[in-house]
Amino acid sequence: MRSTEHLRELCARLLSAQEEERRRIAHEVHENLAQAMIAIQLRVETALNEMTGNGDTKALELLEPVAAILQEGIGSIRMITGRLRPSVLDDLGILPAVSRLFKDVMSNHPGLSIEASLEVEERDIPEALKMVIYRILESAVCSILKKNPNGLVAISLLQEGPLITLAIRNSGEGLVSEEILPGCEIQEWSAPATIGERAMLSGGALTVASLEGDGTTMQISWSLEEGTNPVAG
Repeated sequence: MRSTEHLRELCARLLSAQEEERRRIAHEVHENLAQAMIAIQLRVETALNEMTGNGDTKALELLEPVAAILQEGIGSIRMITGRLRPSVLDDLGILPAVSRLFKDVMSNHPGLSIEASLEVEERDIPEALKMVIYRILESAVCSILKKNPNGLVAISLLQEGPLITLAIRNSGEGLVSEEILPGCEIQEWSAPATIGERAMLSGGALTVASLEGDGTTMQISWSLEEGTNPVAG
């Protein structure tokens, strides 16, 4: 039992270290590469304005596509860093981060409707648990989209006494136990841990109920009582 607990704590620390490395890389890419491209874009736009005033049409034809390429590249960098580590999670917290995630998903997949009920205070969620919750939601939504990008998904995050509970209910095909336990990566950007592994390593209790024709409900609860740290540090 001691060996099992030690292994669990080690795996949890490895996941935490991985998330910290993702955060560091995302920060460096944003602060260095993205800022350098923005500086180049500003210089190109300044040159374009000068050429417009001088009537240098040939140079304008050459530089205008460059400005568009730079703009597209900056957008791609922001998308990549957001997938590595959503800045809104660090800047504003888990509740705004998951709200942004749901908004982006529904914007890109109009057939999917997400009903979210977030009945917990930001301050009541341990910092280390916030990233766990975000990755689980990310992976769960990915699983649903891969099977059926249409339908209704009900998501709740609430605190009941010493418990924080995350529940995801999919009304149709998509979120099935076979994918929850082996895992569903969020495109190529997800950590290799499965939903079940993340729940276990963070101290959560996972239950899955799937009825034919009635969708699937996944629920994870974490205890916040003293001595039951939901995430190994």
